[in-house]
Amino acid sequence: VDFIKSLNEKGGEGGLFHGGPSQNVQQAFLASCITFVRPREVIEIGTHRGNFSFFVKKLLPSVPLTTFGDNPESEKCIEKINEYLDTDIKFVLGDSKKTFSEYEGTADIIWVDGGHSYEDAFNDLANSALKNIPFILIDDVSMGDVQLALLEFLKRYPSYKIIATSPDVRSTIFITNKDIDNNIVWNKLVGPFLLTVSKSLFS
Repeated sequence: VDFIKSLNEKGGEGGLFHGGPSQNVQQAFLASCITFVRPREVIEIGTHRGNFSFFVKKLLPSVPLTTFGDNPESEKCIEKINEYLDTDIKFVLGDSKKTFSEYEGTADIIWVDGGHSYEDAFNDLANSALKNIPFILIDDVSMGDVQLALLEFLKRYPSYKIIATSPDVRSTIFITNKDIDNNIVWNKLVGPFLLTVSKSLFS
């Protein structure tokens, strides 16, 4: 897609649309999780090139989205997306440890893909819990520090449990503080995800 190429022209991370099996699997997993939640509002930590923001707005055009990023270039990407899709994604510039902790809003689901240090990842997760966001998607759990931050978070905030894990290379984990029956998770989330992936493999 030419528009996505224009967003990613400076390179770097943020390649949800780079293509290949891992990205395709991650897209299918994210779509399944977000559709499962049916959010009225979404928050993103780690705007970068705006790929996730674009993905959410293509999936749920009318759902409000606020994204937090520490790179001024990210704001230009969001401006491009807003113009391209005629939407109103809100961008907040700064270190999420401060900007997100001071943010007075909340959401039904949050995508945590900001700093990959232990401190950054743990703070973003903890601030999500303090805002009582019921569903959290955290990316790059294959990275050691992010994985340790998630494990510590689950220890300190035992109301949150892992309900699904993406098999993509970067490893996205889906957690919630809601009590959801395993049959519902399978029928409404895991099953549709596997069906989407299998269809893409054999199409």
